[in-house]
Amino acid sequence: MPITRRHILQMGLVSVLLPSGFSPLRAATAPQQGGRLIIGQFPEATLLTSGFSTEGIAQVVSTKIFDGLVTYDTSLNPVPQLATAWKVSPDQLSLSLDLRPGVTWHDGTPFTSADVAFSCLELWKKYHSRGRSTFANVVSVDTPDPLKAIFHLSKPAPYLLSALGSSESQVLPKHLYQGTDILQNPHNIAPIGTGPFRFVEWKRGEYIALARNPHYWDQPKPYLDEIIYRVLPDPAAQSVALETGEIQLGAVPPGDIDRLAQEPSLVLAPVPPRYSLYSGLAFNLDKPFFRDVRVRRAIAHAIDTRFILKNIYYGHGTVGTGPLPVQVKPFYTDDVPNYPFNPARAIELLDEAGFKPDAKGTRISAIFSPQAMGDAAYRQAEYIRTALGQVGIALDVQ
Repeated sequence: MPITRRHILQMGLVSVLLPSGFSPLRAATAPQQGGRLIIGQFPEATLLTSGFSTEGIAQVVSTKIFDGLVTYDTSLNPVPQLATAWKVSPDQLSLSLDLRPGVTWHDGTPFTSADVAFSCLELWKKYHSRGRSTFANVVSVDTPDPLKAIFHLSKPAPYLLSALGSSESQVLPKHLYQGTDILQNPHNIAPIGTGPFRFVEWKRGEYIALARNPHYWDQPKPYLDEIIYRVLPDPAAQSVALETGEIQLGAVPPGDIDRLAQEPSLVLAPVPPRYSLYSGLAFNLDKPFFRDVRVRRAIAHAIDTRFILKNIYYGHGTVGTGPLPVQVKPFYTDDVPNYPFNPARAIELLDEAGFKPDAKGTRISAIFSPQAMGDAAYRQAEYIRTALGQVGIALDVQ
């Protein structure tokens, strides 16, 4: 189910802790070749590609295995990666990409424009839950030569180039996916990419191992020899593993941030505000009751976002003003309606919409699927279930 677009809890700080040997200040000096980085992971991924999935934890791992057509500078502007240059036609109905020469998949097969066309038309447009919208205007992708891909659009899509990063629009190898059951393809859990690290092993419930790609196009990168994602049972286990030195990098629960920040052996690395995470609810408008704006407004009034900030995120963040965080400046505005916490008003709106309580006090029943991104997301889901239950909306948290 999910929340009103008007109530977004925007995280201005994500806790990342590193032993002092991995201080961000030291990382700014001349890089050293070699070494193993062990990263705590919770929850465990279900697959290792985001070519057709929006699973956040899969993005964390797979973006080390796959490059994007573009990557981003510190202001989130697209810069070259697998695409070295691009041109938008004057009528904005085509986007032409020049691809990087000499790039190979981890199995030695050359990376070409055919991989780009296949991924867009057969993966992103068909299976990716956001890609179906992002690439809805793409009607074809021409491949006049192995290093040129031209996207043709039915109408302008000015956001298209910015969507071509590895986490959102991952190019998968056509020679391993064409003619297969894409959703069941074995390379979804043993991927072959073009990126700086290649997949080695996934021992379920324990770890995912990646090794340096010796044929990476951007030499001498990567500098690390190995990355190990160690699966931990819960976010609190990441905090313990950081304190004991079992892992070198991890995102810890908000409630542990202040305590661990006092540990002399650890360094708190705040994420720059422009990369802040945000949390919100999105409605499944296939459900008739969510199409009624009064129901959506009632949900907005029933949720106390300041309670969430104080008691679930321990003050590490801000309450947002709309569907996008303020850091996304090209698209942000605070000129949006405000729905203050007011359960009584929520009940009035549900009554106006014709949703009367039954004998058990239930007006509406819905499924709520929080994203699998850690303990805070689950705790937030439980609070929302309780809050909406008090106005007669019963949530089944899955």
